[in-house]
Order: sequence, then structure tokens, then C-alpha cells
Amino acid sequence: MLEVENLSVAYGKHEALRAVSLRVEAGRTVVILGANGAGKTTLLNAVAGIIPAQPGARITFDGATLQAAPPHRIVEHGIALVPEGRRLFGEMSVLDNLRLGAYARRARQAEAAGLERMLALFPRLAERRHQLARTMSGGEQQMLAIARALMSCPRLLLLDEPSLGLSPRLAKELFATLRRLAAEGQSILLVEQAVHLSLGLADWVYVLENGGIARSAAPGDIRGDDSLRKAYLGL
Repeated sequence: MLEVENLSVAYGKHEALRAVSLRVEAGRTVVILGANGAGKTTLLNAVAGIIPAQPGARITFDGATLQAAPPHRIVEHGIALVPEGRRLFGEMSVLDNLRLGAYARRARQAEAAGLERMLALFPRLAERRHQLARTMSGGEQQMLAIARALMSCPRLLLLDEPSLGLSPRLAKELFATLRRLAAEGQSILLVEQAVHLSLGLADWVYVLENGGIARSAAPGDIRGDDSLRKAYLGL
């Protein structure tokens, strides 16, 4: 499905990612773990076309080359990003934010069905459908950000720190929804620092350290590796 090869990204003289390679297979959940500053957000932004990769990188999605594509074309290919910080349109209602998520051509015909599905998947949004996004709680805003991305009918959902700023209870509720999506076949690439919740969702894990892949393994192997847990995950 998604293939990333030799991905490097620099901000001026600072190399944020160095020759990163990974893959996400259809219907699987892949988790990226690592400390702050390891390059996790940069990785997702590069896949989403928000920041450019350095020459030599190769990003493909079902055989289509994406590393030079603008973000709106990448959405049309079936990749949607839920960015860190949500970035909702605060002066617009829940429904209007959701409708904007269906702007992509691939999603327009399914807008009505998509709205119905999102309001069923996130009952809190159904209760607040006419409420301004900025007046909602952090947990509700995160639900809306994920639902808006899902409105584009993505085949791959990119999630950047979705539990950030949420209470432990809300984080568990959020991950329960992500497990439901995964069970329905949604492919997910997740960046997260909530290690235990993430490992419970993951099919495969990559650990980023200082811009490079330090380890890739099944979640059970990550849990069982004491040195890895102490060095990279703070467990």
C-alpha cells in the first residue's frame, strides 16, 4: 500500500529525517514511536505532501508516486492527515467542518452517507452538530478532526498525536474508536506517545530516534525488549 524509501527531510541545515524507510500494508495499523524531536511529525507531513522530501526519496501509494505531489492530490489518492493540534475551523459548526472534509472529488458523492456514518461513529458530534467547533472540549475537537479526515473516504489515515492533551479517560475512548475503525479495515499510520495504548492497537511498530529508524518490530517484541523500552520509550 504505502511504501516510503530513503526519506530525508531538512529544515535549513538541520536534518530532521535521515534515510527513513517504512511500509504500511492495507488494513493494518502501523505505529511510530519516539521521543519529542525524533522526527515523527515531519514524517507524517512529508507523506502528506506538506513539506518536501530531499532528492532521492521515494514515496509510493499503490504504485503511484507521491513525493512530488501537492497535498490536495495526495488526498485524492486516498490519504488523509489528522494533524497535531487538530486545526479545525473554529468559527464553523461541526456539520460545516465535516462537509469540508468531503471536498475531495473522491468523497463528494458519498458526502451524505459519510455524514451519517460519522455522526453514528461519534455520537457526541451528533449532539453538537450545530455547535461552533471552537466552543467544544478538547476531546470533542479531536473527534471532529478525525471525523473530518474520514469524510474524505481515505484508504490510509495518518494520525499525529491524537491523544495529546486528552485526559486518560478520553484517550481510552479515542483509542476504542480507532480500534473499531481498524476492525472495519481502515489502514492507519499513527504517531503517538501514549505507548501502552498504541501498542494495543498496532500491527507493526517503528521506533524513531534522532531522525532515523532505530527499530521495527511487532508490538509484542517491543514490550518484551527491556533495553528498547528504557532507551526509547521511557518505560
